[in-house]
Amino acid sequence: MIIDHIFYGVKCNRCHSIYNDTEDRSYHWDESSAVEQAMDDEWIEVGNKHYCPGCYTQGEDDVEPTIKPKYPDYIWKAEQFLLYISSTPASITEDEQTGNFILRGFTPGRMKSLGKAEVEWLMSFLGENLISIYYEDKERCSNAEFFIVIKNS
Repeated sequence: MIIDHIFYGVKCNRCHSIYNDTEDRSYHWDESSAVEQAMDDEWIEVGNKHYCPGCYTQGEDDVEPTIKPKYPDYIWKAEQFLLYISSTPASITEDEQTGNFILRGFTPGRMKSLGKAEVEWLMSFLGENLISIYYEDKERCSNAEFFIVIKNS
């Protein structure tokens, strides 16, 4: 017999990461359990929006947390393009020291780098925000891991 059931998870309204608990579970049977579990691990809720620990700051003397600025639209455009060409989502992180974004994922198929057309397309809309693209060739893998460093303007 096939049955369907709705599961609940918590997604950061800024970076779109999905909360995983210590047992690597992302989804719960009910909404309140999902939110409660995330809040126990330093996620916050501000006006029905949820934020992971990397997307807000709160000093010892601060009453309210400060939400970091939203990601620029070009970050999401690049992430969606990379998902389209590689069929796997790229992770997005922020370098704590420089504030730059790093999109990290795997090249499509058996390619060891992104193709010329893909790089040109990224350059066309990232422009001067594109800092670098580099690759790490993984031993015994048919493809490579890419890292795209993008200025946070």
